[in-house]
Amino acid sequence: MSNRWERMAPLTGVVFVILLVVSVFLPGSIPNSDATGAKVISYADAHKGSLTTSSVIIGFSLFFGLMFYGQLRGFLRRSPAVEQLAAISFGGAVLFAAGGGVVAGAQLALGDSPTKMDPAAAQALNVLARDLPMILFVGGGVLLFAAGLAIIKSRSLPAWLGWAGIVLGVVAVLPLGFIAVIGVALWTLATSIVLTLHTDTTEAEAEASS
Repeated sequence: MSNRWERMAPLTGVVFVILLVVSVFLPGSIPNSDATGAKVISYADAHKGSLTTSSVIIGFSLFFGLMFYGQLRGFLRRSPAVEQLAAISFGGAVLFAAGGGVVAGAQLALGDSPTKMDPAAAQALNVLARDLPMILFVGGGVLLFAAGLAIIKSRSLPAWLGWAGIVLGVVAVLPLGFIAVIGVALWTLATSIVLTLHTDTTEAEAEASS
């Protein structure tokens, strides 16, 4: 059972990315932060089902995401030289998850009886849903940058994965919106697959030598 978990655990990153993509596209385009309360209420009423579903999916995606990043931290910590970077990277993952939780909460509140909501309250929730993801972007930047440095320093995974993490980590904290989320998703998907293949190769070599 332990060996099976070690083999399958890196694939939690793939599950995270799939759920994240679904949650992003499901509710459509949330109104701009300068939208009137009436426009926000109209949007929320038309999309209340998808807003609620998206919020639930975000919760599951963050669950699998933290499982993956915890697995990645454990893998990177095998090299004592990057133990601190591995911890910083996981801290970024926690911050990323906190930002995602804020977005999910704002969406859930918007989809909860929108027609009974005060326009000012609806406008405030929409601003939170649009602007507070900055927490998510910063967390994603720390996650990718620190993990990228750890990979290059430890040489535990392909160097291109490390350099990609560093570049995407810098891009994530720039005012480029959901490019940060796309960067985290693509990097996580690639890392999940590479880590899974690495685990399979390591186990095969161990079996051959025993």
